[in-house]
Amino acid sequence: MEKCAIVAISIFLGWLLYSFVETPFRRVKSDSPTSDGYRFGLMCTLLSMTLILPAATAWGGGWAWRTGAMPAWVTAQLNNSKQFHTDQYGGAGYPYNGWISGGTSAVADLVVLGDSHARHYAEGLNKVIGGPKSKSIYIRSTSCILLPGITRLTPGEDWDKLCAGALNSAIQVIKKSPGAAVMLSESWGEQLQMGGLMESRKSIPGGDTDQGYRFIAGKIEELRNAIRGHQLILIGNVPGAGSPDVIGCFARPKYFPIDCASKLVRREADIPTRSGSLILEEYASSKDDVTYLNPYRAFCSGGYCRAIDDDGVFYSDTYHLSKHGSLEFVRYFEAQIFGILSQDLKVSGRGVTSNSAPDG
Repeated sequence: MEKCAIVAISIFLGWLLYSFVETPFRRVKSDSPTSDGYRFGLMCTLLSMTLILPAATAWGGGWAWRTGAMPAWVTAQLNNSKQFHTDQYGGAGYPYNGWISGGTSAVADLVVLGDSHARHYAEGLNKVIGGPKSKSIYIRSTSCILLPGITRLTPGEDWDKLCAGALNSAIQVIKKSPGAAVMLSESWGEQLQMGGLMESRKSIPGGDTDQGYRFIAGKIEELRNAIRGHQLILIGNVPGAGSPDVIGCFARPKYFPIDCASKLVRREADIPTRSGSLILEEYASSKDDVTYLNPYRAFCSGGYCRAIDDDGVFYSDTYHLSKHGSLEFVRYFEAQIFGILSQDLKVSGRGVTSNSAPDG
């Protein structure tokens, strides 16, 4: 509706300009060419100023008065972030491959594997687990499923080399860290669509359907066997914000009022990855050394998943957690994660797993 209104208004304003500025100007006759030139120059100057002056006042910070009163945290984040996702993504400032925290001894307490949905937990892991609890956390991430025999079939990169190389180098760190736990997180739905079998060059059977999730559960079992003796922490899909521009809701002009709190919420039953997440949880609950962390528990309640709380937005874009969302997730599961790293809990996936369906 807003787009249609903008088009209609632009046509109306164009008609006004044509009728009351352009046409009268063309019809003006003068005996003095100098007078015509002066009038033309003056008109051009005035029209230019109508563009230059508003643009100058809006340069940099924009027109803050357009948005009315915003929550303090929104104002702070917007003032410091011209590109909200780039700056506020939960993995911003952390390496794709390297130490999230600690690492001076080259021995890890936790090894994180996956794609950008593994890296978006970096802020929370560092600020909640790594720094305060003096744990060394290593990450190895690239944009594919880091499991044995899995590659990515999209063009543009040598995915066979990237995927296998990332997994192999991570396993080397795991072997050097006898007491380390391994955390695996992916954008499961998206990666199942892009992924394939390295040997046959065929797509993952079933893609992002339940069949695909069951197939990938078998590959997780292969990883489990490869790192036997280490506890595996498996993280499911995040619910997502349901909007590619979460922060943009707050920056809308106040003359187009909208309740962001009511808009930035998703009904759990409608989230496509919910079924696949349940399959991953069922797999984890059947293994004594696999713990499942269900993001739905951290971000959903009463059948609905929220994208914001009173202190910030949980997502930097549609599905990537923001720094605030990363902290929220790790704080929610802090006791379980720290318990595994400290070996305070019995090695029993059934004793420490979330053991709840994705609908929370």
